[in-house]
Amino acid sequence: MEKYECLLNIRTYNKLLDGLFRVNRFREACGLIKDIEERNVKLNTIIYNIIMHGFSSIGMQERPDAITFNVIIHAYSKLGKVRTAMQILDKYTEGNSGGKEKRDKCIL
Repeated sequence: MEKYECLLNIRTYNKLLDGLFRVNRFREACGLIKDIEERNVKLNTIIYNIIMHGFSSIGMQERPDAITFNVIIHAYSKLGKVRTAMQILDKYTEGNSGGKEKRDKCIL
């Protein structure tokens, strides 16, 4: 894109990333995610959804781990939706053995 002097914004990244995931070009999608991070592009919920949906399509459909929950909890907390964040944290730890340990790991 740079060689064509295109200005990339979050909407452009959303479309590119969605397209890469749709045609199973996961390596390129990961490279684009890295590029987004390096450029400090302000992310939105659309791109988070594209990323989660894209990775779920490659067999990552097992129960999300502490890292995934941390990202979601952090996002809700940053938006001031602490109650929702706490509900998600409770959902992560409910019904699992070692619930307190999981909760502590997720908070860290």
